[in-house]
Order: sequence, then structure tokens, then C-alpha cells
Amino acid sequence: MAAVETEIRPSIEAVSAVSSIRDWNYPVTVMGQVSTYSAFPLHRQVINNGKIRGQLCVARAINGCIPLIHGPNGCAFQTKMCAMRPWDDHISTPCTEFTEKEAIYGGNEKLEAAIAATYEKYKPELIMVISTCASDLTGDDFPGIVEAAKQKVPCDIVYTTGTCTERRRRVGDQDALYSIVDQLLEDCDTVENSVNLIAGVGFPPPRAHFSELAEILTECGITVNGIYFDSNTVSELKAIPRAELNVASGHSPFSWIELAESKFGTKTLDLARMMHTIELDEVPYGIKGTSNLLRRIGDHFGIGGEVEAVADRRVQQTNYILEKYREKTQWIPIALGARGMPMSGSEIIMIRELGMNCKVLTFRFNTLKGFFNKATLKWLEERVLRFLSIYQEEEPEVLIDPTVEEEIKVFKKNDVKLIVPNAHAHPSRYSGLGVPVFIDRYTKYHGFGSLGFRMPIAVAEDVSWCIEKGVGKNTLLSLVEYSDAWPKFNEHWANLVELFQELWYYEVPPEDEV
Repeated sequence: MAAVETEIRPSIEAVSAVSSIRDWNYPVTVMGQVSTYSAFPLHRQVINNGKIRGQLCVARAINGCIPLIHGPNGCAFQTKMCAMRPWDDHISTPCTEFTEKEAIYGGNEKLEAAIAATYEKYKPELIMVISTCASDLTGDDFPGIVEAAKQKVPCDIVYTTGTCTERRRRVGDQDALYSIVDQLLEDCDTVENSVNLIAGVGFPPPRAHFSELAEILTECGITVNGIYFDSNTVSELKAIPRAELNVASGHSPFSWIELAESKFGTKTLDLARMMHTIELDEVPYGIKGTSNLLRRIGDHFGIGGEVEAVADRRVQQTNYILEKYREKTQWIPIALGARGMPMSGSEIIMIRELGMNCKVLTFRFNTLKGFFNKATLKWLEERVLRFLSIYQEEEPEVLIDPTVEEEIKVFKKNDVKLIVPNAHAHPSRYSGLGVPVFIDRYTKYHGFGSLGFRMPIAVAEDVSWCIEKGVGKNTLLSLVEYSDAWPKFNEHWANLVELFQELWYYEVPPEDEV
């Protein structure tokens, strides 16, 4: 054992190097704001980027890019703050200052003049022209004006109008990215055995999100062409077609990646789509899931053996670190509120890597009624149960759309020692029970943030903290009176959720049924 420890010890620090958010090269105060804000009881429509705000997030992620808002002053001012990134600095948002005159006669002249003025003031490498409702209604000639402006200012220009993607494809950021691929990128020579690592413009920031995966791929002899979109230069954007493979993590489908595939022939490994086509035990979470992902990438380039050897070393190192946590977590009875679609990386890691025992499993399908039909919801339930059956002999007690009070009774009956709340039930609903509550670390685990061998270590650290210390019983948010149907929100927000859900998923009946 001593010999093994001597061999493994030098690489332990490398494995756990960014297991803390303090090591992600972001200010601790900012990360604290993010962690606090992510616990607020907001509904899904509020935290979705709108058309303009989503496009501004893309502009913010590009060094040397200035967005030009083609519309009234209010459109440039009101969109500076994003519900998804309230901690972020306000960026410069020059505007064409649409008035009643332009609303009647069009704003082509103002747009052309504003492009020249924007370059004169900021000297950007890229100007992103963003339309608003006003300029959309007047039907201004974006392609013509932009093409003419390119002859007068020595910088790249793209325009985005919110019409390139369907509305359910995050029309803001996806449309801006689509415009970049369509208008800015050109075909170029590819680099052999190279990948782009893509996490969109969400949070955690892509460079932190992909840091470990990039290290491993480089060690395997695979070139990381770029990590997108996170403080990329314009030249880095133009290098996107050089990669042979896009490894895409986050919301799917990606309209702009589909365009890149057809335009440049770049293949894509879509991790979001993979989530729904393979078993939960194989998805890219935790030790086994990360090894599976690396094998897929290695097989694509025909170097599966080299990748497997590197992955095996990381697996051994990670398991060595996790042993001290497993002594405390093995077989602890927990309650899982199936999060995500249908299980998050942190939950998979708790069961598989930490050996915890799911005694109660809660689904809140009423909150997904606009997404899926009954057959799909049943498939999601069976999928989770199949995963749990691999790692525990006893089936959990399954609750479908219970009230929180009903949940609590079942928790007590099963002697639950840790509660992992459903994504649609706020943790503060349970914090006064005297049972530890796992507080989801948005900055670590959101979306596909559980990629890599470091994440099991981070989950183990947080589970240990929650069991030993946890949050207070009388937190401020525990004083809120939450809705029964939507236990993450109070009645006011729950009513707004219902309204938005009905509007968002309203199906127009065929004409013969009207």
C-alpha cells in the first residue's frame, strides 16, 4: 500500500487542482455572488436569455467585439442586465437611437452611420449588429447595409436578427452564434486529431468547465483547437473550422453547429443528445461516464488505446482520493429528487462513486407537462430505476408529484439521512427538518458541469460538508410560503410559471378543427 501511495501521491494535487471554485481564476467575490443568486426561486422563463440579451451574452464572450443595437435607446439600456449573469459587468451598447421617424421610414441611413461611428469610437475587431422589435418591423436592409459598411470600416461585421433559429432553440445566443458561422467563418485547412470544446455562453464558464478535459486530451496527443465561447478573440473564432471534431456540451440542438457541420464538414459529438440515447450509467458524468466520453473521442480518431491508458491513470488517482469519503457515505440512506432530464451528474456520482443508497425517489412530472407526453415521462422513470438497480438491491419508494408534506412523511419512514431536492423544489423547503439537505452547487454542477474526474471529488466534498455541517434550519428563504404545485416558487411566481407554460407550449389547432 505504501508503494502504491508513493506512486499516486505526486499526481493527486493535479487531479484535485480545481475541485474548489477558488481555483477557477475567477474572483471569489464574484463566485460567491453567483452561488447566492443561483439559489433564488426564479422560474424557467425569467432565467432564459431573451433575443437581445442572449445576443449580448455572445458579444460579451468575444474579445474585441462591440454590439450595436439597431433600435430605440431603451433597448440598449434595459438589456444591460441579464437574469442569467447579474454579476457581470455592463458592456458598452452603442445604439442607432430609433425614433418615430425611423419607425415610419426605416432606419437604414442611421444604421450605416452608426456602424461608422461605432468603429471610430471603439476601434473593435468585430461589430455585432443586433436588431430589435422596431427594426424588425421596418424590415431594414441588414445584409445590404452591413456589406456596404465593410467597405468603409477596417473590421469584421456580422448582423443577427433572431430569425435564423426556431424559437425553442434559445433564439438569442443561438441566433448570434449561427450568424457568426454563416457570415464570419470561412473554410480552412483542418488540423489532424483536433477538437473544439464548446459549452456555449452559459455558466460555468467554458474554460473552467473544460479545463480538465482539455488537459487529458492534450496528454493523449489530441490537439485542443479552442474552447468556446469564453473570452475568445476574433481570430480564435475564425479558427473554428480547423477542428475535425466539435465536442458540444450544454443545450441541444445547436442550430449553429448543425450549420458548421454542413458548411465545413465538422463532425459533432453532442453530449446533450447523448444523454437521451444511451443508458444513464454511460452518460458523461463521474468516473465511468468520463472514461466513456474519452473512449468515444479516442475511437473517433483511432487512438482508443492511448486515450484508455491516460484515463485509467486518472481513474486510479481519483478512486484513491475518494476512498476516505466512501468510508462516510457508503450505504447512507438518501432521498433523491430526480433532477434534470432525468438525473443529474451529482446524483449519479452519489450513487455510483460514493455508494449512497437511494431510499426515496421523487419525480415532479407536473412541472414537465409542457415538455413530454405520458409515455416519455414513464420512460424517464424507468430509466432512473434501471440505473439504481445496478448499484443497489432494494428498489426505492417512488413518489410522483407529491406535496412536500407527503415527501417528508416518507423521508421519516425510510430514515433518510440526506435529502437531495428535486430541481423544482427549493432546498429551503426542507432545511428546517433536522435532516441534512444537499445544496446544489450551481457553479460546479449546472448543465454538463459534472464532466471530468475532478467532479466526483467536488461532489464528495460537498456531500461531506452537508452531512457534517449543512445549512441552518431557519434560513431566510425557508420563511417563504411556497406553492404546492411548484414548490420552488411562491404563489405569485407559480402563477407566472403556469401562464408562461401555457403560452409557450400552446398548440394552434388545425384549421379544420377551429
